[in-house]
This record gives sequence, C-alpha cells and structure tokens, in this order.
Amino acid sequence: MGLLLQLTRENLGRSIADAASATKISSRFLLDMEKGEFRKLGERPYVIGFVKTYAKYLGLCEKNISEMVRNNHPEYEASKFQNYKPSQIK
Repeated sequence: MGLLLQLTRENLGRSIADAASATKISSRFLLDMEKGEFRKLGERPYVIGFVKTYAKYLGLCEKNISEMVRNNHPEYEASKFQNYKPSQIK
C-alpha cells in the first residue's frame, strides 16, 4: 500500500516537500506511510486520519485506502477499550 502512495505521488510529479506543505503532515510521516511503516505514525485514529488526508491529496479514494490500512494492519482495527464496560468509563 505504501508503494501505491509513493508511485501515485511520483506520477503526479510532486515531491515529499510539496505533499508535506499541502497536507500539513510531516515529511517523516509521509515517508513512513510510503514505506508501509504505519506503526510509526501513532495510534489508530492518527494513522487513519493521516492516510485519508494523504489519499485525498493524491486524488485516491480515501475510503478504499483507509480500508486497505485496516485490512493489512489489523492492530488498527481493535479498540483500545474493547474490554471495558460502559459503566467503567463514566
């Protein structure tokens, strides 16, 4: 999936610096996404948000790209609070 992001960016003739400026995502995080190193981006909500933002910038379908991340990286599908009952969160 990272390669798809990288090749799309390159085919559009855009640099990492261009993408970072336009998306407000650090170039380090963009490179991590292009390498498929999503764990380096933080918790699931951040990863999904970064991926959607980058996909939109590249003209890719945000929904499809975020689903690809979820399917290929199941650690982002599980809820951190899955073992808590509603009464414990009050």
